[in-house]
Amino acid sequence: MTSLLKTIAMTIAVGVTVWAADPFVGTWKLNPERSKLMAGQRAEASTMVCDVAEGGYRFTSSNPSIPQAVYRLDGKTYPAPANARVAQTLGADEWSSRRLSANAIEAIYFRERRPVGTIRREISSDGRTFTSTHDGVRPSGEKVAYSNVFDKQ
Repeated sequence: MTSLLKTIAMTIAVGVTVWAADPFVGTWKLNPERSKLMAGQRAEASTMVCDVAEGGYRFTSSNPSIPQAVYRLDGKTYPAPANARVAQTLGADEWSSRRLSANAIEAIYFRERRPVGTIRREISSDGRTFTSTHDGVRPSGEKVAYSNVFDKQ
């Protein structure tokens, strides 16, 4: 019985350690000086919280104009949320997301089943910086390219 209890305790400890070490999970504050915005764009002060949800991550911003997003990292295609700012900007009607590595995930946005943009979210190797890089094309043909850099809180 003692060995069973030790096994259970070790399993719980490893599970908690793996979850706690997830580089995305936590609170991140926008660093406007390090972000690269498009002409006419302004940095909107915000704090983002990332937690584990629905087979991926839930990103919640303190900025009310940025709706909550859930990245299901299964590579399946889902309808783009009507209130998602990037989907509106790109005219996207579907999106999918997947894990690229332990420190990187990517969302791909589609308009009429054709890819029109990506968001790559990556954590630095030291775990202190979160970069969200946005690339795409609006329905008008105008290119969209910018990156937001966040610092771990």
